[in-house]
Amino acid sequence: MQWQTPSGRIVTTDEMLNVYSELNPLDRDGCNNFFSTFGPGNISSVSDPFMHLANRPYERLLVYEHILHEIMATDNAKFNQIHKGTPYFFISWLAFTVKDFEKAIFYMDSAISEDIRATATTANPNGWQTTPAARFLLLDENQPDVVARSIIHIISTEFTNQLSQFNNATGANMQLVQFRDSFITPNMQDNSFRSIISGLYVYIMEYRDRTYMLRLKSSQGGSIEPFLVHLFKGCLIFESLLKLEYGSDTRNTMGDYLSTLQLRSDLEIGQGNYSASPVYRRDQPHSRYTLPIILGLLTRWRNEDYKEKIIAISYGIRNTAGHDLSWPVTFDEITYQEVYEGILHSILWFIWRVKI
Repeated sequence: MQWQTPSGRIVTTDEMLNVYSELNPLDRDGCNNFFSTFGPGNISSVSDPFMHLANRPYERLLVYEHILHEIMATDNAKFNQIHKGTPYFFISWLAFTVKDFEKAIFYMDSAISEDIRATATTANPNGWQTTPAARFLLLDENQPDVVARSIIHIISTEFTNQLSQFNNATGANMQLVQFRDSFITPNMQDNSFRSIISGLYVYIMEYRDRTYMLRLKSSQGGSIEPFLVHLFKGCLIFESLLKLEYGSDTRNTMGDYLSTLQLRSDLEIGQGNYSASPVYRRDQPHSRYTLPIILGLLTRWRNEDYKEKIIAISYGIRNTAGHDLSWPVTFDEITYQEVYEGILHSILWFIWRVKI
């Protein structure tokens, strides 16, 4: 296989592997130079990241994965030793461009893991916090040397818009800087936490894509699987946060967490007029929630306390989307937005009330 590097030089797999065979895996600068020499790179001068589509991002992504696969197959022990932050970051950047958000976030987290490992034994073990991957996770686009600034801008803009809607709906006053300083920064070194925050970014960005799909769907309808999987992902993020805060050996489901007095106090549900039963419990059928029942209850829930409404949506969707992909319903854009925001606002409400 052969490909072109940013310098215009054509390189081959054999040439790359010959250089790799001589590479010192403990020489971080040498490893970075190796990937800079043989990686296809990405363009960074375009303000709109989706204009990168004109420069074949998918092909570049495949080349980076080819490089990683070949060096791993050649010498796996060395592969595990060398610093791979550079290719992981570029794959993430390119994956975002082609809207493969799952892959983008996976490789971004991999880049952070590599940077943490690389700086752990240096004089500045926290140096990884200023790397391009960490700044991506922090949605920090204001540093002069930020890489992939346009992509970070898209995510931070979308996230800020959602924060504004959340604040208006709940009376909270959460700002991006608070979210970053009080929620992300103290927990960034925790792999489990990074999975949650990365999943949150994917959930937000995939909503844009799912909305386009609804607008372009056939007049005869179509599969609801992509929408249920997306909403279920948001519910799992919410449940994961609750588990970290309220879980125990005897409490391991969302229903268990929501039944604790501490959670109800923290999230302000089951209080006042709802002390006898929070909405998520009050309106649950004797059998169980179904997706048609939840969508039918949205009209009623709009007249309830907003916090009760969003928790009910998250609980209901968690216990339907995770069990069946063949519900006899279709989503319109307005309904989908209401459910999406209910789940997202549940997540943000927990963060605001418990972590900020």
